[in-house]
Amino acid sequence: MTEPRSKSDENRVRRMAERQGYRLMKSARRDPRAIDYDCWQIVDVTDRNRDPVGEGYTLSFEDAEAWLQGGEV
Repeated sequence: MTEPRSKSDENRVRRMAERQGYRLMKSARRDPRAIDYDCWQIVDVTDRNRDPVGEGYTLSFEDAEAWLQGGEV
């Protein structure tokens, strides 16, 4: 299991996304048994016709951070 992330980690990655023209969004699900609980998506805010990266809330926080750093998901 990975180390729990802090709010400052989330804010850092959100700022990273904003600098690149994206928005990092977290699923609003509160049920830990839900399939998209604690999942994230990256949305391109510069192009309204473009789909989010991936299909909905499918990324883990670590995957979203890696994608924003130029790595593969």
